[in-house]
Amino acid sequence: MAGLQFLRFCWLQSRRFLGAVSVLGLSVWLGYPINVLNNVIPLLILVLGRADVVHLAGHLKESDHGAYDTVARIGPACALTALTTALAFACIMLTSNAQLFEFEVLGALGTSLAFVVFITTCALLAQVIRPSHYPTPKFANAFASGLTRLSIARPRVLIVAASALLAVSVVGYQQTKAWCPLYQNLP
Repeated sequence: MAGLQFLRFCWLQSRRFLGAVSVLGLSVWLGYPINVLNNVIPLLILVLGRADVVHLAGHLKESDHGAYDTVARIGPACALTALTTALAFACIMLTSNAQLFEFEVLGALGTSLAFVVFITTCALLAQVIRPSHYPTPKFANAFASGLTRLSIARPRVLIVAASALLAVSVVGYQQTKAWCPLYQNLP
């Protein structure tokens, strides 16, 4: 049984990775090398894809209307997210920097391509894999509820812990040594 749940999890998570892989394929197809700026685009696509997957899977689990209804109701919001992100990348085209132009093209086309991949695979996988109707694991509920109660009951503890984490992060950042200056990778 655990093997089937793992297989189901892998299939459901594949939607995000297909979008990121499609952006890398698009980069190769367009002949753009992966550089300091455009190497973040696949990660951005993963983040955007995760948000779309959460909304689509959440609606699919809460409603019993199926994949068509989910894509019809949630798909337009995901399309608007992809469209506004693609337009934001397209606005970078106003610069005359060659690497920024490649960044813009890969970002705009990659976001659009990833949206098509996400919606298509969501609709196809929803036909094959039904959402789980099991409740959220007790550990996750207990952990989230505990953090909520702690932050409400003792906000100063939360502020001190967050400040300590920030201080440790700043010290860690200061210890980082650059292999090469960023300006060496720009035209």
